[in-house]
Amino acid sequence: MAVLRSIFLAAITFFATHTLAAVSWQFDSNGKLVSASGLVVGSGIYDVEFRDGSCVSIFDGCDQTSDFDFSNEASARSAASALLSQVLLDIPGYALDSEPTLTAGCSLHIECFIVIPYGSDPLDPSLLLGAAADNTDTVAVDGILSGRMGGKTDDWSLPAPFTDKVYARFTSQAIPEPGSMTLVALGLVAAGAARRRRAYRQPTAHGRSMGLDE
Repeated sequence: MAVLRSIFLAAITFFATHTLAAVSWQFDSNGKLVSASGLVVGSGIYDVEFRDGSCVSIFDGCDQTSDFDFSNEASARSAASALLSQVLLDIPGYALDSEPTLTAGCSLHIECFIVIPYGSDPLDPSLLLGAAADNTDTVAVDGILSGRMGGKTDDWSLPAPFTDKVYARFTSQAIPEPGSMTLVALGLVAAGAARRRRAYRQPTAHGRSMGLDE
């Protein structure tokens, strides 16, 4: 029984681990980071796209909680943290952390704010609340900010003063249902048990079976 339990746990671990895709980066023809996939935020896996423009144009009107990818400050900050720790890194060929301008929509060499909106300012609904991954040219200075992020109609694709801001648009990846994981695990358990039975009944050098029925 202990062996079957071990096989079951190993199967669950294997399936869960191989379901998580490693982060991959997508760049445009100018070497700018435009999106990434396989990003882990909380218990979910996401793709993220870096978008320039206004909140109204990018987030379906930017006037309801359902318009945003994350609905509260804590989850938006978690997404910002994931950007800094999993995406905005110095990788071979692309110093995404040391050189903020390598992220699409960022034009300042010293700093760029990647904003994840989550709501409207209750005192002024025309203002956006969000969390931001503050990516600087110095790793030790990188951080996360949250609060007012400006006007919802501000067009960040325009020149100054919006050269240091860009939106991050997240899309959740599908994760297999727990039932599917259980079925796969049970299948692996059954296969393991069958192999053990065959090995136990393997004929000896004298042609005799080692099974319990003898």
